[in-house]
Amino acid sequence: MWYGLFCVQTIHDLTHKTYKNVKKIGYLLLFLDLVISSCNSATQSKNTTDSLPATPHIDSSHNRVSIGDNIALNIIGAWIFDGDSTGNASFEIRKNEIYYPEHFKSYKFWVKNDTLIIKYEDYSDTSEIKMPNNDSLTLTGMEEQHYHRVTK
Repeated sequence: MWYGLFCVQTIHDLTHKTYKNVKKIGYLLLFLDLVISSCNSATQSKNTTDSLPATPHIDSSHNRVSIGDNIALNIIGAWIFDGDSTGNASFEIRKNEIYYPEHFKSYKFWVKNDTLIIKYEDYSDTSEIKMPNNDSLTLTGMEEQHYHRVTK
């Protein structure tokens, strides 16, 4: 009889310890699941904020627009630097890129509020956009540069 009670007590202790271990494993799995899912969402969030948009867009949170209601569309066209005597376009702003004909190179860009952001190979450049009229463009970054439209 004593042996039977010992066996019952031992089985009870083992069952209780197993239950505790299973419970700990459950909590551990839940914790790991939360960590992995938060890492995935952080990676996805980082990837979407770091990548450049496929087309220019306007961030409408505090949109200040000089001409019309969409700067990104208004600046599309070929532009020449004021005072340039060659008659050649300095750059052409296209739907998805800004093209520099002198260098035969294109770069992605986007517009945020009244700021033009160009992603060059090694860095990004930002300039404030001002359009006193449809055919004049002023970009202010390190210095102020004035352009006039060659084509739309």
